[in-house]
Amino acid sequence: KAYADIDTSTLTKRLAHVVQSFFNGRRLVVFSGGEAKGLDGILGEIREIAAGGATGSIIGRNTFQRPRDEAIAMLNQIIDIYKGRG
Repeated sequence: KAYADIDTSTLTKRLAHVVQSFFNGRRLVVFSGGEAKGLDGILGEIREIAAGGATGSIIGRNTFQRPRDEAIAMLNQIIDIYKGRG
């Protein structure tokens, strides 16, 4: 039970543990995307991933299955989150 003492109560805490596991956080960590979801779901997940210390996330279908203007607006919001402005 090596992980019995690790707090995994939130997505952010689980992701922070994953990031720390990669050479004590000294490597880039990018998470692959999941199922298609609404904008609030995507941005909420991105906030959790960024708060956990990840470097980025792959969001292909959640971008390419949207109208161009909507996709660009979403990508700008994601960039702001990773830059600490969102």
